[in-house]
Amino acid sequence: MLEHSSGDLTVMVWEAMRMAPWTDDEMVRLLRRLPIDLNQPLPNRATWLTLAASQGKYEAAQYMLRQGADPELPNGRGETPLLSAIQSNSIEMIDMLIRSGADPQARDRQGRTPLMLAAARGALALVRYFADIGNGLEDQDKFRGTPLAHAAKTASVDTVKYLLDRGCRPCGLLKAYIIRRRYGAIQLLLARGADPNEPDAKSGGTPLMYACCEGDARIVTLLLLYGADPHFITKEGQTALMCAAEFGHEAVIDILLSNGIALSARDSEGKTAVDYAEMQGHTTIKRKLQALGARKGDERIVYFTRR
Repeated sequence: MLEHSSGDLTVMVWEAMRMAPWTDDEMVRLLRRLPIDLNQPLPNRATWLTLAASQGKYEAAQYMLRQGADPELPNGRGETPLLSAIQSNSIEMIDMLIRSGADPQARDRQGRTPLMLAAARGALALVRYFADIGNGLEDQDKFRGTPLAHAAKTASVDTVKYLLDRGCRPCGLLKAYIIRRRYGAIQLLLARGADPNEPDAKSGGTPLMYACCEGDARIVTLLLLYGADPHFITKEGQTALMCAAEFGHEAVIDILLSNGIALSARDSEGKTAVDYAEMQGHTTIKRKLQALGARKGDERIVYFTRR
């Protein structure tokens, strides 16, 4: 009879699993029959336990833990079994891992907590679970992202509402939600006190400017309703109109025009909205602005109010 090392068996089983999905019971039966080192990495850099946890294979994970699988051994991406288990949305799995010694405060290589990962999936039940066991609601990852910031990645307004109800602050988050066009969440953030005129720390642009770049007239209208200033000028002299003109969003330009914005305001380089439209080849917008009295950078400023 041919003998195989534990490493050989790991590769063989992994190849078999790639060919067809394995059920929970099938994985348990296989592991019972073969002398596999459960703490040896798989060819894809996962571990046996992170694999079972991510797929929600409770019985297999339970067997692995009883056979000595390390509940804290991370995969190649720095995810512990507990962090991987968030993909399965299984509180039962997570409970078992914590009872077996997994750290409920573990972070991945980006500094994301279990609560952040759950929020990013819009997994409200998991968000509640991790908030209740002590994951910090205002903790930050390495990029200063909070659980509420990660919630922008999902369309789950209920998750956003829950985090706000628990005391998460909406400061500095409108940009992330605007870029992803989470209309319901944006409305909720504004209703809970998010500042529609808060400049971005890096660019100095306001939420309204980002909405103008995205070209979403619905969000632009909502921001104006909650007090966004269409006349705001960054330190570099940029305006919301320049943003809309540069990206060719005519419907947004019409909304801005109805608010009496300066047609020919100049930025620090002397460019106006007409120049921005011209540089990007938006001829129709350029001509429209000029027909309304807008000028290029070396001409006078004209104000226009749509009646």
